[in-house]
Amino acid sequence: MSVEISARQISCCELPGPYRCRISSLLNVENREKVADVLEREMDFVIHDWMGMVEKQEDLMHISLNRDERTDHLPQLIRDVIARLRLDVWTKTPISAWSKPQR
Repeated sequence: MSVEISARQISCCELPGPYRCRISSLLNVENREKVADVLEREMDFVIHDWMGMVEKQEDLMHISLNRDERTDHLPQLIRDVIARLRLDVWTKTPISAWSKPQR
């Protein structure tokens, strides 16, 4: 099954009155944070939240690992994601050492 989505840019002037100001303020680039910046700032929360989800998975909790063993890889993984998000769109992405098979 395929889904085709088409979109066009519109000017805020084309929007009905009540929505014009709200949408205009949301579209203001100066008000938005980059995903990489949010991830960097909230890394501890992301890891804590991830661990909370893991603890709810009985099949994962049967594996005998302490909290550090379950989360030690996450800071570097998140830093790798942040670095990739900050790359220029035309930059060839480097292959992460984590993705290479260990011998």
